[in-house]
Amino acid sequence: MDLIVIFVSKLLDCAFGALKTSFFIRNKFVISAMCASFSTVFFILSIKQSGLFAYFAIFIATFLGNYFPPVVIKKLEKDKLFVYEITADTFERSINFAETLRELNIPIATTKIRDKYGSRNLTCTCYAMSKEISSIILDNTDDTFKINKRS
Repeated sequence: MDLIVIFVSKLLDCAFGALKTSFFIRNKFVISAMCASFSTVFFILSIKQSGLFAYFAIFIATFLGNYFPPVVIKKLEKDKLFVYEITADTFERSINFAETLRELNIPIATTKIRDKYGSRNLTCTCYAMSKEISSIILDNTDDTFKINKRS
């Protein structure tokens, strides 16, 4: 019974510690402070025991408590905006790429450019609001395309 209490208290200590950091980074200071307070309470509960099995339970709980909260938060996060600057190897292929994305209703802006040899081309700035749209954009490219991903 004592090992279960140690394990659960240390697991919650680490989980609240990881959540505290995640919320602090997102400028949610009140929630971050509450998580730090809960973490301290569970830490005090977990240090009252000693012994080899207690140390092993604390080790496993620390690992799990620090691993799972960031993974869960990452899964629950909304998709963010990804911006791709894509240039095909020829002007015509760039135009075809831009037209394909416009037909798929993907936001895109194009800019005419010239390389150092004077050849004209088209740079496509594509905006993906989800991972699915990012996949569609990248599926319409091949190895000859130059792709620059900005966040």
